[in-house]
Amino acid sequence: MNVDKKQIINAQQHNCAHCGTKGANFYDIKYSVIDESENKKLGILTIRCSCCHKSTTHLIKNISSYSKNFEYEGFSGSSKGFYWCGDYHTITENFDELDNNIIMSIPTPTFIIDAGIPKKLRDPLIEAGKCVKENALVGASACVRKAIYEFLLMEGATGDNYDEKIKSIKGNWAHLSDYLDVLKGIKGVVSDQVHEDSFAAFSSDEIKYYVDVLEEIFREVYVIPQQRQDRKKAIFAKFNAVKQDKEVTPNAK
Repeated sequence: MNVDKKQIINAQQHNCAHCGTKGANFYDIKYSVIDESENKKLGILTIRCSCCHKSTTHLIKNISSYSKNFEYEGFSGSSKGFYWCGDYHTITENFDELDNNIIMSIPTPTFIIDAGIPKKLRDPLIEAGKCVKENALVGASACVRKAIYEFLLMEGATGDNYDEKIKSIKGNWAHLSDYLDVLKGIKGVVSDQVHEDSFAAFSSDEIKYYVDVLEEIFREVYVIPQQRQDRKKAIFAKFNAVKQDKEVTPNAK
């Protein structure tokens, strides 16, 4: 997983949802376990960013295999894992699993999806990610559907049906043809039937894949061209500054 998209990177670093600092150290770690149901427990992890000194709380699922049902104070992180200072009880050493099992965070992180993507497209992708973490696949599918149709609307897609609309924008983005073909193949997700039975065949991994495909398309269409334009403006601004300086400064004799 891309480190820039993770919330908890390792036992000492995170990407802060408050100040946006990537790889910031954290401290003041608190951890407790609550009962979600008779057989399920959730972990509550609170950490404080060493850059902005604001705290973030994460609600974590699937923690029964490495957690005890009481609160840890003086909880600390080492380069290897999370430990309680009292008896060095291991909470976890698998931070990819820990980050993947976060189902809710306060505040909600915005760095998971590229900030350069238009808000109208970015918000449903963020929401889809939240739904997947809660295993709400119908909700995630609806968010993916919304992102696709907003994209088609923004690009002025034409045609009497979904396939024709996808085909109508292929000429504008020939280098994205493979990604757009993926969209054609997920019509089940973007159908008008938003019922649980309609999406039973789609797993959380498939939804994550669709979100990744959409983000890549949106980055190619909206983010990268803007970055090129910004670089071009910066380069020509420097050139014009140098040219102007030469015009107003007499040559040394």
